[in-house]
Amino acid sequence: MDELTDVVDGYFTSANSDVEENIAALKEQMEKMEERLNKKEESLYRKFNAMESALSQLQSQSDTLTTLFSSLNSSSD
Repeated sequence: MDELTDVVDGYFTSANSDVEENIAALKEQMEKMEERLNKKEESLYRKFNAMESALSQLQSQSDTLTTLFSSLNSSSD
């Protein structure tokens, strides 16, 4: 029984140490994944904002052209 429960080199002590190492490794992996996800999220927000800005500019150009063509059609009548 001592070889299982010995505090220094018993089976359970060793198994517990292995589990703790695995938990620490998993926590580190999770932190790295969260960091990558946060960077990806920031990148996607930047791209989305740039797309919205471009879309707004295109809409403004469209409105300007519509007004211009409407005034040209009105003046040619």
